[in-house]
This record gives sequence, C-alpha cells and structure tokens, in this order.
Amino acid sequence: MTEARPEEPFEFVWSVEYLGPEYLLSVTWRDGRTEEVDLAPLVFRYKILRPLRDLERFRQVAVDEYGNGLVWGDGPDLEVSPEQLRELIESQKGPRLRTSFFRRWMATRHLKQDDVAGLLNVSKRTVAGYATGSAAIDTPTSLAVGLIVGYAKAVTGPEVLTARVREIERYIAA
Repeated sequence: MTEARPEEPFEFVWSVEYLGPEYLLSVTWRDGRTEEVDLAPLVFRYKILRPLRDLERFRQVAVDEYGNGLVWGDGPDLEVSPEQLRELIESQKGPRLRTSFFRRWMATRHLKQDDVAGLLNVSKRTVAGYATGSAAIDTPTSLAVGLIVGYAKAVTGPEVLTARVREIERYIAA
C-alpha cells in the first residue's frame, strides 16, 4: 500500500524580467523566490510558441493578470503555465551551459554540427538539440566544452562547479 503524498501548492508568478541573451528570464514567484529559466526548449519545441522565436516579441513577456503564468500579448495561445515553468526550471538545475552560449561557441569557432558531434562523441541530432534548445546541455557536456576550448580548472564542490560553468560561458563569449 502506498501512502498518498500531499499535493504541492499551486504556484503563482509575481513578476518576470527578460535577462537575455536570447530566451533567458528571471521569474519571481508569489512567495518571493526568484529563479532563472531558459525558455528556448519550449520556444523551439512547440509550434504554437513559434512566434516567440522573434526576440523582439519574446522580450514583451508579462505575467498573466492573476499570476497564472507568462503571456505575450492578449492572445490565449502564447502562454506558459506555472507548471511548465516549474518543470523547465527543475530540468535546468545544476551547472550547464545555456543554449545561447553553446550556439555562440559553435559560430565563433566556425564549427559545424558534424564537428561538434565528433568532439563531444554524441550524435549530430543531439548537437542540433543543444543548438536549438530542444535538448538540455548537461553538466558533463558543459565541462567537456570548457575542456575543448582550453578553459578548465579543478573543481572542489558543487558551488564551485556552477561557478566554473559560468566562467566557461564568459570565456566562450569573449
């Protein structure tokens, strides 16, 4: 017999701020917590959100009048629920490169998907997922990119690991 777990309370969004580059937002929940979320995986996965690929339109993000998610304009189609936000935030926890930095690394180094697939020992399809945001770039891949570009240091703990990934992002952006 399994014990019923209490349901998580429904979360309400208090505010949202566009951080950039590309699809990075800062979401503040009604209880005061603030978290960053990269919406690229949703924007590139769902056809209904395709209009948000236009960054000018994406930057017009707002909170629904009742805090029931994020909206873009008055249309009911362009919205992201708190549940979708929570799921995406949880999937992005831990140190990892953001989609925009991965794409910039490929562009500045003039790398093709085949090149990156060989370097990371993954399929070309996986690299395409990393580049579009439809696949999360995990911690080992993030660190591998750092090693490939010649920028890696010893890691002594989880907080240092997150800091190292952010340093790698800054190095790639330079």
